[in-house]
Amino acid sequence: MLNDAYNFLEQGGIIIIPIILGSVISFAIFLERIFFLKEENIASQKLYNELYDLIEEDKISEAQTLAKHNDKQALSIIMNKVLQSWHKDKQNLRDIADEKGKKEVKKMENYISIISIIAVISPLMGLLGTVTGMITVFKQFIYSQQDPTFMSDGISKALITTAAGLIVAIPALLGSKYLYSRIDNLILDLEDKLFNLIELKDESKE
Repeated sequence: MLNDAYNFLEQGGIIIIPIILGSVISFAIFLERIFFLKEENIASQKLYNELYDLIEEDKISEAQTLAKHNDKQALSIIMNKVLQSWHKDKQNLRDIADEKGKKEVKKMENYISIISIIAVISPLMGLLGTVTGMITVFKQFIYSQQDPTFMSDGISKALITTAAGLIVAIPALLGSKYLYSRIDNLILDLEDKLFNLIELKDESKE
């Protein structure tokens, strides 16, 4: 198996190295984002219920303390900022939540663009490897006048980089699309919870 891997690398040439490196990087980022993009890391139901009960009972200082103690969740970070300005009207509170929320969305999207870039670059690098490989094959064939079977063998080896680029690009593209879709769902859930909490503004005791 190790011999097969070595032969694959040898036939692919130097271009195969950055393609494989891209696959490792994209896979590592994908796993890290999968573990990060969970409801309990963004807007857990437990935290939402606790904040809702405290705000409904007009225990704003207690709610702010709870938000501070859960400062790793986007919901708590945003609500901490909102609760600091709880004396303002609903529209101002929504604006504050929206402004802070944009920063939290950027945190969710961290590094995913790298996966998208790898998905675009990998097949291009594979194509580059194939083109340079075929140029080498044709030069060797012209100057050495070798058997045509040599050229077909050389072309098949040159195509390895294209195959490798596509093998890396397709999962990377699917992975980035999945992560962005997951973020969209988390944002909708976060927005819904923030809306419900801010709506308590006029319902809480004065």
